[in-house]
Amino acid sequence: MLRKFVTTLIVTLCATGIGDAVADEKGTLMFSVYGNYGSWNADSIDNSGGQSMVYSQLVYDASSWGASVTMTYASTSYDTIQSDNSFNVSGLTDTVIGTYYSAKINDVSIRAGVDLIVPTGKNSFPLDERQSMITDDVNSDLMLLNHFGGGLSFRPHVIAAVKRGRVAWAAGFNYLVSGSYDTSGDLENDTYDPGDKLVAVISANIDTGDDQFALVTLSFTTAGRDTLDGDDIYRQGDVVALEARYVRNWFDLFKGTLGGKISMQGKNDIVGTDNSITSETGNSNGNIMEIFFSGRRRVASDYSLTGVLGTKHVAANSYSMGEGLADAGRDVVYLEPGLIWIVDSKAYVTAKLRYATVSDYQDDFSPEDARYNVITLEVGMVYSF
Repeated sequence: MLRKFVTTLIVTLCATGIGDAVADEKGTLMFSVYGNYGSWNADSIDNSGGQSMVYSQLVYDASSWGASVTMTYASTSYDTIQSDNSFNVSGLTDTVIGTYYSAKINDVSIRAGVDLIVPTGKNSFPLDERQSMITDDVNSDLMLLNHFGGGLSFRPHVIAAVKRGRVAWAAGFNYLVSGSYDTSGDLENDTYDPGDKLVAVISANIDTGDDQFALVTLSFTTAGRDTLDGDDIYRQGDVVALEARYVRNWFDLFKGTLGGKISMQGKNDIVGTDNSITSETGNSNGNIMEIFFSGRRRVASDYSLTGVLGTKHVAANSYSMGEGLADAGRDVVYLEPGLIWIVDSKAYVTAKLRYATVSDYQDDFSPEDARYNVITLEVGMVYSF
């Protein structure tokens, strides 16, 4: 159980793709491949688009050490009333090469590694393409992928876990050292260097008895300043997030998880009227609250049905209409039925269909309240050699 707990925290820290979620399966060599297709449209305004992806991971796990390679191919296309042109991009995103080493010192389990992020994706867009991009935060609820490439980067990460009585404690961090890159290709003096980013996590896995447990995770994210051709232009506000999950067998052959998450982000630093970077006059980041219930019901020895039902609320930020940074917030409701098929001792297949409604309220991005319908289908396979 302690190793599974550590793996869960590694996913939280590294977020390198769905393959990480299967890195705890038995076998020294594992290959996973997932295909995903999503489409979205708004009822009241002429905004619509779609995205398809194929992402795969190869993992070698030698118990005390391991390595992985994660690759994603994505095709994204959409039209919005905010732009005269369609946005279209297809190709590989950045490739992640991960490594780790694990050890146990007395009763403390330690896992450390470094991820190398290789710039195989598209990180340079001409001015007309950049103007066609959706920059409003609603894009995160419409598409899985909104960042297509960056510079050569690396990310060391460390996590330690120990069990005391009925509680397994874990703490760790990752530190992303971001590489610079040319953002446009058609302009001079536009070398963009994202600020480095630190994510720290502390978590408690509480055994509440009778095959049930609670997981509480507190995370903190802070970033350095972004620069353009050496000049400071932006710094993302610090983010504090608290997530709690309660997992139990609710009845025979059904395991369910009730969860919730609250995320709060501070003011960003932006370039002011005097061309110096300073804290925002208001907070352009709305607080986020999410509640969900997920379950898995085994219907045969090799089949299980899965499902997720949830809602998310993004609060309005501190700016008023017309101030440029105003965001009136949004509400999301989603339903995700799925299944898992255990092919044999070495392979399984998953499938899920997600339907979500995103109510995005009138602000400086949307000229009126807009209700988006989002449909996403994903099919995947994991094979252990």
